[in-house]
Amino acid sequence: MLRPLVCFLITVPTLMAQEPSLEALREAGQWKQVRARIDGWYRAKPNDPYALLWMSRVKMAFNDLETGLDLARKAAALRPEDPDFQAQLGMAAGQTAGSTEGMMKQISLAREMKKALEASLATKLDNELGTQYLLQFYLQAPAIAGGGEGKAQELANRVLAINPVRGLLIQATIAFKAKNPEGAKAKILEALAKDPKSFDAQLSMANYHLRLKPQALDAAMACYRQAQALKPKEVLPYSQLAAILAEQGKWAELDATLAQARQAAPNNWLPYYSAGRNLIAENKHLDRAEGYLKTYLGQEPEGTSPDWAAAHWRLGQLYEKLGRKADAQRELAEALKLRPQFPQAKKDLERLAKG
Repeated sequence: MLRPLVCFLITVPTLMAQEPSLEALREAGQWKQVRARIDGWYRAKPNDPYALLWMSRVKMAFNDLETGLDLARKAAALRPEDPDFQAQLGMAAGQTAGSTEGMMKQISLAREMKKALEASLATKLDNELGTQYLLQFYLQAPAIAGGGEGKAQELANRVLAINPVRGLLIQATIAFKAKNPEGAKAKILEALAKDPKSFDAQLSMANYHLRLKPQALDAAMACYRQAQALKPKEVLPYSQLAAILAEQGKWAELDATLAQARQAAPNNWLPYYSAGRNLIAENKHLDRAEGYLKTYLGQEPEGTSPDWAAAHWRLGQLYEKLGRKADAQRELAEALKLRPQFPQAKKDLERLAKG
C-alpha cells in the first residue's frame, strides 16, 4: 500500500571552511559522508557546541535517538539563544517521542519539542524541517496541550510572509488534515504557479494524487518524474516511483528505475526497500519483495532511510504471509537485536510466539 508523503561560528578555522560542504551534504541526504567528515572533529572536541550539534544530527539520521537527543540537549545548553540549536533539540525530542513507549514520556518529549521549536522559529523561520515538526504538533496535539488548527494557520501565515511557496504548502498540509483534499490541491497549484520548479510542490501534488488512488497513480508518477528532473540526485522520487511500479507490476520499468536510482544515489538503496514494502502490503509477488529487501540489506542504509531493523521486520512480515513461522520469528528477533526499542517488531514476535 502506498503511503502519501505525508527532514557558524566554529572554534576551528579549518572546520569553518568545511561548513558549506557539510550543509550541502546534509541537504542532499548524504549522511554517511557527513558522519565521516565530522567524526574526527567530535572526537577531538567533544564539548564544542557545533561538534555536538552535528553529531546529534548524525545520530538522529542513523536512528540512534537517545544519543542524538542527549547531544542536542548538551549543544542547546551551550548555545541557548541560537535558533539552530533550539531547532535541533526540538526535532530530536519530536523524533524520539514518535518512537518511545509510554504515554508520560511521549507527552514530556512532545512538550520539550514544542518549547524548543517555538523558541527557534520565533526568530528564524527558514528551518523547513523544524517548521514541519511544529506544524505536525499543532495539527495532532489537543488545544489543552498547545495544539489546534488555529496555531497551525498562524504558523502558515508567518511562513507565507517570508516564503510564499512554503507557506502555501503548509496551508495544503492543513487542508489535508482537515479532510479537504480539493482545498489542498488549490494551495499546491498556487504554489506551483509561483514556482513551477519547486521540488516540494511537485511532491505535494503527488501526495494529492496518491490520495485518489488507484485511478491517479499515473498522475502521481508524472509529478515524481517532474521532481526527479528538478533534483536528479535526490533519492525520494526514485523511491516513490519504485513503490508505484511494484504495485502496478511494471517490472521492466521498475528495473530501469532501480538502475537509475543506483547510479544517481549509489549510497542509498531506499527504492529497493520501498518496492519490497509495497509488495508485502499488497500481499503479491512476495518472491520479488524478498529479493528487494535482501538487496537493501546488502549495504548500510543511508541516514534517514529505514534501518536494517526495519528491513528485517518487513522480512518477518513477508515470511509470516508465506506461512514460514520459524523464518518470520528469526527475522523479528534480528530486528529487535538491532533495535531493542522497536514496538512493532516486539508486538509481532510476541503474537507469533502465542500462536
